[in-house]
Amino acid sequence: MDKSIAMKLALPLIVIAGLAMALPALAQYGGRGRMPQSSRTPAGRGPSRPAPRRAPVPPPVARAPVNLSDYMAYGVVEGIDAANGQVTITYQPIEVMNWPAGTKPFQVSRSKLLEGVAVGDKVGFKMESQQITQLQSLTPKPAVVREPPLAVAPPPPAPAPKASDELSRAAFRR
Repeated sequence: MDKSIAMKLALPLIVIAGLAMALPALAQYGGRGRMPQSSRTPAGRGPSRPAPRRAPVPPPVARAPVNLSDYMAYGVVEGIDAANGQVTITYQPIEVMNWPAGTKPFQVSRSKLLEGVAVGDKVGFKMESQQITQLQSLTPKPAVVREPPLAVAPPPPAPAPKASDELSRAAFRR
């Protein structure tokens, strides 16, 4: 047999053998000709192994809902706008609302709440719907001491004259 005839016969045999080996793979993956992404192995690595089983993640712990009106927040008064019923407070983190520390103008529910505070006061406050419902100054105020009015006492009574004094006066008059 001639080499050229053998080559002509060998080439179709190699193609048929290759297709025979590829047909089961094509049938397994739906005839699309590619393997799904999850079963491919990265180049240079061996066959993929199944991922290790992890313990199931427990569901998040359910917390009781927090009533904001029960939570006292703390800060320092930076400004008071009585005309608009607002107070600006630099507050500490408010964890129940997931607020970091910051400065914010708050609306007050009643303008009377602003009467007991001044700029620079440390305050505690409670809120509902981002509106302050309770505001109290934590800064000690100087005590106002009221002294009772001075009473004018009558002069003490004069001592009663003694008999010996009467005699000496009589002798003096002569």
